[in-house]
Amino acid sequence: MSSGIVIDHDDHKPLSHWFNAQIKYAFLEADKIKSNCNLSWKDRLRSKILFAPFLNLFYCLFAKRLILDGWAGIFYSTQRFFAELILSLVLLDRKLRQWIGLNE
Repeated sequence: MSSGIVIDHDDHKPLSHWFNAQIKYAFLEADKIKSNCNLSWKDRLRSKILFAPFLNLFYCLFAKRLILDGWAGIFYSTQRFFAELILSLVLLDRKLRQWIGLNE
């Protein structure tokens, strides 16, 4: 049964807004990964700095078959790649700072 209400949801924010949000989320995710010993297999995989972004891109494009969605699927997969890359950079930055003795 329809109430006759139409919700117009515009989620077309600028790309800069998306990047800023991903940076914020990456720091939150890095805190979660660092503080939790009982990580899910997905989070353990995400903690693999060099591999996670590329595995995620492959997963999105081919396992989820988003490549078949054309540019929309490629765009989404690329966004997921960059989100994982940002997380990897935050994790790497923290490891390097710890290694050379700098605090955050």
